[in-house]
Amino acid sequence: MKRSGRFRTRFAALAGGLLLGGGAVFSSYATSVEIEDAKKQVSALEAEKKKVEGALSQLESLKADTAAYVKALDENLAELAGELEQLEIQIGRRRARLKRPRPSWRKPGLWNPGSIAL
Repeated sequence: MKRSGRFRTRFAALAGGLLLGGGAVFSSYATSVEIEDAKKQVSALEAEKKKVEGALSQLESLKADTAAYVKALDENLAELAGELEQLEIQIGRRRARLKRPRPSWRKPGLWNPGSIAL
């Protein structure tokens, strides 16, 4: 019986060692798989970051283009406002001229030296 007791002890020690060693192998395998998954996630996040940075740079470019376009529109608006003011002045002068009485010799139907075409 002594011999079978030693055998059991040795077998139990061997089985325990294998279990511990196997657990270490499986835990290291699980750790390496987790590391690979984490690396893949980091790569995916970096790719997403590059996409966002690209979109951001495009928006900055469009913002600059839009600012230049708005500046040109403001200049055109100021120019048109000036032209409108000049036209309103001319309209006012014409209306004032129309309200003045005409001399009798310039009435329609009478001789008008300005109406002779050469």
